[in-house]
Amino acid sequence: MKNQLLFLAFLIVTSVNAQVPGEKLVPAAVKTQFKVDHPNASLKKWEVYPNIKEYVAVFREDNLLKRGRYKNTGTAISLLTHYGKAVIPTAVLTNIPTLYPEYTVNWATEWNNFKTGNHFFEVRLSKSGTILKVYVNPDGTVIKNNEKMKQEVKDSGESTEEAPKE
Repeated sequence: MKNQLLFLAFLIVTSVNAQVPGEKLVPAAVKTQFKVDHPNASLKKWEVYPNIKEYVAVFREDNLLKRGRYKNTGTAISLLTHYGKAVIPTAVLTNIPTLYPEYTVNWATEWNNFKTGNHFFEVRLSKSGTILKVYVNPDGTVIKNNEKMKQEVKDSGESTEEAPKE
């Protein structure tokens, strides 16, 4: 019985002191702003990039996996939201079947860049081993001149080469 009580006490102390991975390295201003921006989020981990003084919160909100990037001052830089095929907003897919009828939609990533003001979706399509990335405005308009979007994705340091994982 004594051992069971000690074990129970250990579990309580451990769960009280449990932290999200990386949290100790994140400035208070960043953590505070994250809580303001995403009060209902379930935080999974923090990624720390000390050489550029940026912090990425990896979290679930509205049943979607998201990544919020912040400067060390707490200023939000960007927000990425990953959508599985079944939950991509309908408007985003409006023109895809007409323009790419032979392709299958796999997933999409929503990009909100607060520095540039750009807001778009990168939709991943495939057919017979061929992968195609299509950039789309939230209203479903396909962005034909998408070099700016491609560069923004590249500059962000985020990867969309694989399906999002927890």
